[in-house]
Formats: sequence, structure tokens, C-alpha cells
Amino acid sequence: MVVLGQSGGNVTLLLSMLGSGSEVPTEVLLVDASGTRSYTGLLEDVGNGDYLVTVTTVPKGEFFVRVFGQTSTSAVFQRQSSTRHKASNISVTAVRNETWIPGQVFSLPFTVTTNSSGSNYTITARNSGLYSMTFPLSLTTGGDGVANGMVELTAPDNTTAGTEVILTIEATQLGSTDTNYAFLRLAVSGAVAPPAGLGLSLWLSAVALLVSLVINQ
Repeated sequence: MVVLGQSGGNVTLLLSMLGSGSEVPTEVLLVDASGTRSYTGLLEDVGNGDYLVTVTTVPKGEFFVRVFGQTSTSAVFQRQSSTRHKASNISVTAVRNETWIPGQVFSLPFTVTTNSSGSNYTITARNSGLYSMTFPLSLTTGGDGVANGMVELTAPDNTTAGTEVILTIEATQLGSTDTNYAFLRLAVSGAVAPPAGLGLSLWLSAVALLVSLVINQ
């Protein structure tokens, strides 16, 4: 269970359901450490037993996460985190700015932002399609508290257009438990048109065939 938002604003939790695989959360609450106030989150299933929980108001300081849900047999369950959580001081953002074509490298820039300069972060990235991927293993923020990186993905040539992939980029501050994520839902686009040279070659071949047919007549 990881807090994705930054302190003082909206937060999103990455909630992973572990167990038999039949448990489905129906409600998630953030409960402040004193237990006097709670805040309800909006659930989104992102696959593989993972859920994003968005909360518009986060408790000040530390809080517990309380989960209500059902099993496949309709049995109701309630769980609460055994440890306290708090919002991250790290922000990880990524914006898609190009088309993802099967067989071609898809580049996705991302940014790690914090309130301190010269901080070192380990980077981990994964995608639900298990496609070939490269990314920097570490980044260091500059004087403005910002570090930039690049994830490069390659989908196989035979990937169906419209195939969706969940990409997760994780940044963890060295020597700390402070972690944050960026989640992106990406879709593979259709194949591009043949290169101009290939198109011209095919057209010339067709003309040659036509000429051959005329001569043979």
C-alpha cells in the first residue's frame, strides 16, 4: 500500500490485494491517527489485484488505511493497515507526447520533483504487458529539486491496435522510505503507412506487370 499524492493536497493510494485473489474492495477510508475522522476514497481497478484510491482530502499527519470488501462467496471483510502512513514529499509526473507504434521505440519522459536539491532516487518501472523496456536506475535532483528521466517501451510488431498497458514509474529516495509513483494507461496505436520508398517500389512493380501483360497480349 503506497501513497501516491503529495502532502497538503489530493492523494492517490496504490492498494494491492494479497491473498487468494477472490477479495474485492468496495470501500476504502483514510482514518487519522486519532481515529476521530475518516475520508472516503474513489476506487479504480487497474488490474492484477491493484487498485487506485483517490481521496480529495487527506488527514493531516499520519493515518491508517481501512478497507471494506467482499470475497467471491459474498462474505464481507474489513481490514486496517497495521502501520501508519503519510503523504509523500515526492512528485512523479509523466505525460504522453507521441504515438506508440508496434515495433517502434516509444519514448515517455518523466519528472521527479521534491523540495530538496541533490537528493538521490532509485527508479523502477514496470508495464502490465511485460514489453521490452529501458529506464534510468537512479536520478539526482538539481538545484531546483527536479530530475528528468526517460522510459522507452517497445511493443512487438504483431501487437493489436488498441491494446492497453498500465505503466508504473516508481521513485524512492535513497536512505528513506519515501516513495511515489506515476501511473499511466497507454494504448498501442495502429500500424503506420508503408514508407514512401516501399510504396513507390510496389507501384513500379505494378506498372511493370501491367506493361508485361500488354506486351504479351
